[in-house]
Amino acid sequence: MSDILLQAIIEKLDQQDKSIQSLAAKIGAMPDHKKDFEAMQEQLATTKTEIKKIPEQISIPLNEITGLKGEAIKLRAQLKEPLMEKVKHVHYASKPLLLSIVLVMVIVGQSVWTWKMYEARDEDVIENQKRSIYQSMDIDDAKPKSYDHHKTATKSPKQPIKMGNKTYDSLK
Repeated sequence: MSDILLQAIIEKLDQQDKSIQSLAAKIGAMPDHKKDFEAMQEQLATTKTEIKKIPEQISIPLNEITGLKGEAIKLRAQLKEPLMEKVKHVHYASKPLLLSIVLVMVIVGQSVWTWKMYEARDEDVIENQKRSIYQSMDIDDAKPKSYDHHKTATKSPKQPIKMGNKTYDSLK
């Protein structure tokens, strides 16, 4: 029995040797990824150190946080108070500007009025000059003879003549 048992153990060992040799042949045929694994471990180590440095890079200044907190408190107090509707009238034209516009309008109005009065005075002066010319000469001699047929047969009483603001007794 021991011979059979020994022979069975030897066969099993031979089979295991064959399987070990076939596995060694397969392992030898496989490419070596040792360098790739080392590179991955280095990248993993640098990533871990970078991740540990992130909290240092993210810094929240306390001064800004306290300032924002104070503003939030003020806004909360403002929001607690009800809104008051106040109407504020804003005049875009200032008082000196309006005063200067009114004064310019007064000046323009006075200049137009003066100009019209000057024209009326000029017409009166021209009429007066014509009268003085006709008074110095005999009007009947200066008129053409065809003018006589416009006269009426009866002479009307002399009426005063009104020109502009002045009233004259007659042209003579």
